[in-house]
Amino acid sequence: MLRFPVGAWQRAGASAVLVDDGGLVATKAIARVDSQGRIRASQAYRLDEHEWTWVLAHCLLHLGFGHLASDRYAPDAAYASVACLAVTRFQRAVKLGTEPLLAPSELPSADEAVLLRQWREAGVPAQLANCGAGGNASDLVATEGHLVGPVGLSLPDWPAQFALGLAAAATAAVDVAGGARTSLTDSASRRQPWDRAMSWFLSSYPLLGALASRFTLVADADYDRLAKDIRRLRKLATLRGTGLGDVLGESLPWTGSPGRGVNLDDFYRRALLDGYTYHEHEGRGHLPAGLVAEIRVLQQPPLPWDAQLARWFDEHVPSPQRARSYARPSRRQASTPGIPRPGWYWPPEPVTRCTFGVVLDTSGSMNHELLGKALGAIASYSAARDVPAARVVFCDAYPYDAGYLPVEEISGRVRVRGRGGTLLQPGINLLERAPDFPPTAPILVITDGYCDVVRVRREHAFLVPLAARLPFTPRGPVFRLR
Repeated sequence: MLRFPVGAWQRAGASAVLVDDGGLVATKAIARVDSQGRIRASQAYRLDEHEWTWVLAHCLLHLGFGHLASDRYAPDAAYASVACLAVTRFQRAVKLGTEPLLAPSELPSADEAVLLRQWREAGVPAQLANCGAGGNASDLVATEGHLVGPVGLSLPDWPAQFALGLAAAATAAVDVAGGARTSLTDSASRRQPWDRAMSWFLSSYPLLGALASRFTLVADADYDRLAKDIRRLRKLATLRGTGLGDVLGESLPWTGSPGRGVNLDDFYRRALLDGYTYHEHEGRGHLPAGLVAEIRVLQQPPLPWDAQLARWFDEHVPSPQRARSYARPSRRQASTPGIPRPGWYWPPEPVTRCTFGVVLDTSGSMNHELLGKALGAIASYSAARDVPAARVVFCDAYPYDAGYLPVEEISGRVRVRGRGGTLLQPGINLLERAPDFPPTAPILVITDGYCDVVRVRREHAFLVPLAARLPFTPRGPVFRLR
């Protein structure tokens, strides 16, 4: 048996055990909790740390909300669904863990008593019937000793324990903000004189306090080498020399090597990013969420070419080639009249232009930085191979076909859809079965590795972060973002 750590809930006697229970597997349940504070989790589910956090917190919140109290508990399905709905709404509000289940994005906001009365009369809606951790059954279990513990003592008052935990967390947060603790997990202790001096400085000089709050006080005289060894202090020097700082006072007005100017797009991009930085420092927070997401995408420029990735594109996405003809002389012909030189030209007949498909993971685990790099990569690949448009499919729990996106639209402004779960196989199937997508065009899958097992029946490659691992053995090449 594997026991999960439950932190402060161990004081109240709650515990979690990972078991191989046929009853849990039969009902597709991830975990269940009983009135004695025992959580039984199924070994049949392989969840990550954040998903297990959601499951265990869901069961513990059932105890804290008093859903298993003897004066409230009811064994019917309506009561179990309303209880899971109340806990799920709370977890979404405080952003506690990642939901392993596909619950609706919009949950009912009505009171629990009203929903309980309505669902007992009209039935529980199908999309809200299994929004907890119990699968096809309830995740609430009333044991025989519903009022008495295993040793004959009364069970802990779970709602009272939950209230004490919230009060302790709020007190710890205030102590961290005031400087009494360095983190929420530190135990409250007697404040030393230097800690009180730091608190006084932060409250007396708020402008300098923001800088002083980043310092860490070390209460150890043996680290104070500068005060003991003056000769060592005189020998300290930076890369610029003795007594001179090597940190620039302000950033350069351009990126890259000195002497290179900027075009109008770079100037507008830098001005927009600087304005967003000042806006964040002011702490106003009045910008729309969509505008903020697009500005963050601009912070990630297009990626430089990787040699292996460029070789893969040369093989599977060939670019149109120019031809040479003596009918159109070279511009260098005038310098050598006696030597005929052919000129380069594009053939007048129609030339088949190549394209490729992109399956972009837009689930909630893909952060803004990774999305920006992914969109920049798509634009770079298309421009470098002279591809007029790429077929883009956004995938979270459902594929969103964006069609053929021109290079200018990809590198400029594109609306990313999704931000839910992760299922890439439907997006790959959409591209493979699309009648307007060439059967020889390759597919580039961009993901962070937290995805399902996919199967691609044509030439393909994966673009993942440097430290990411795919949950399967890929058949195509894997390129890593640095």
